Amino acid sequence: MAKKSAKHSVIDAFTDSAFNGNPAVVSLLEERDEEWLQAVARGFNLSETCYLT
Repeated sequence: MAKKSAKHSVIDAFTDSAFNGNPAVVSLLEERDEEWLQAVARGFNLSETCYLT
């Protein structure tokens, strides 16, 4: 499988300070297949992952 790159950020929701609240991954990327998206979510091991295409 070819390497695919994307920009990811981990944000803290529902808080005014870093490392509190609920962590979530936000990914900015071009359209990807569902298998790749699931692999990215598993890799971060967080309950919430958001993909912006």
